[in-house]
Amino acid sequence: FSNVVFKYKAEKNDKQKNEIDIVLTKGLKTVFIECKAGNVFQNHVYKLNSLKKYFLGPFGNAVLVTKYKPQPWIIEKCNDYNIKVLYGKHVKDIHNEIYKLLTNAN
Repeated sequence: FSNVVFKYKAEKNDKQKNEIDIVLTKGLKTVFIECKAGNVFQNHVYKLNSLKKYFLGPFGNAVLVTKYKPQPWIIEKCNDYNIKVLYGKHVKDIHNEIYKLLTNAN
């Protein structure tokens, strides 16, 4: 699926539309993929983590795909939340990375 919109608010006053660019499933396993063409900010990471936790639980997978390498603190925050980061030339291997997440292959 692509551009999936959720009726979900992280906080009571949250008016932001919550959507995920790509949702992939294999059996009971699901991966949320968020794509950014420009700079990545902390709120992007928080939103992705919030949706992942709410809908997929602690075993859910999320991937942040971006054209440019995110700032080091963004990558660190993604690592803290167990969000895979793919950027630049690494995007060409996205199919292998997603396959690993859906099959638990390392």
